[in-house]
Amino acid sequence: MDNIVQVNKDLFLNISEAVKIEAHGNSFRISIRGNNGALTEYYCHADAPGYSKLKELLAKAK
Repeated sequence: MDNIVQVNKDLFLNISEAVKIEAHGNSFRISIRGNNGALTEYYCHADAPGYSKLKELLAKAK
């Protein structure tokens, strides 16, 4: 469960499935490839419940 991040009140993402995570202003853009091969982008804004956890996980990954 360490890689699960809540990006808004209804959406949780497993960031280990992310193709790319990049800083985008005061948020993070998370790109995940779905089962059909399509790339979907999600944003985790600074006021999102999982923002600090995502920031912490990315710092550990460096």
